[in-house]
Amino acid sequence: MLTTSRLLFLLALVLAVLGVRVPVAEAQQILAMVNGSPITTYDVAQRQKLLQVIGEKPPGAKETLEELIDQHLKVSAANRAGMQMDDEDVDKLFASVASRSGRTPEQLAALLGQQGVNAQTFKNKLRADNVWQQYVRQRAPAINVRDSDVIAALNRNGPVELVAT
Repeated sequence: MLTTSRLLFLLALVLAVLGVRVPVAEAQQILAMVNGSPITTYDVAQRQKLLQVIGEKPPGAKETLEELIDQHLKVSAANRAGMQMDDEDVDKLFASVASRSGRTPEQLAALLGQQGVNAQTFKNKLRADNVWQQYVRQRAPAINVRDSDVIAALNRNGPVELVAT
């Protein structure tokens, strides 16, 4: 009787002899390491597909890689400052986006999947954008400029000439 491992070996041998390629996973090459996290060719391809699905013109691979590196750095900075977003909050945000588009989260995930985008790619972007916004709000609180501040600045700097372009 054939053991499971022997059966798998024979199956692999037959497939190899026949020249059949069995993709274990999509080919991934590490393009960059950011604070110990790899950014792969798969990550770049997924981001480009996501941007295309949401109606943005995807940048080239180099620009997309730079965007992903920036995103990793931003998330790291926000995390060091204590800002994180747990999976439950990300799922709520994903559900909110789905609802605004007239879909359930499952329908949105299926739609993304039909376009070749893993829903987790979109969730990762939502998480990164959200924690970065929190970080920026904490570091640079809103500035409230009153009319009197504008008038005082104009009076200090003299007359202003407006030029239409």
